[in-house]
Amino acid sequence: MEQQHGLLVVDKPRGLSSAQCTNRFKRLGQKKIGHAGTLDPMAQGVLLVLLGHATKISGYLMAGGVKAYQGTVRLGQTTDTWDADGQITAESPEPGGRRSRGRRHRRLGGHE
Repeated sequence: MEQQHGLLVVDKPRGLSSAQCTNRFKRLGQKKIGHAGTLDPMAQGVLLVLLGHATKISGYLMAGGVKAYQGTVRLGQTTDTWDADGQITAESPEPGGRRSRGRRHRRLGGHE
């Protein structure tokens, strides 16, 4: 396939790095390729893949440097890898119970 030029909006699946996603396009014959921003392999989300001449606009796309994340926090669990992929090694009840949950949620920037 000849070199394409443009921007692709990719829904990156959990488990792949941003580089692994772009490498899949390289295997299709795309030599000049890049991405705007990096997503952690554990994250699923939008990855902007730039092809050909579009690789020149990466700096403009990331100029603000602002990323937004949405997630769920589970309190009271410890894993052997200190992340969501590990085996749970300890559990404890939620500190403060249900009453303090709303206050923590607002402090973390959430909405009730």
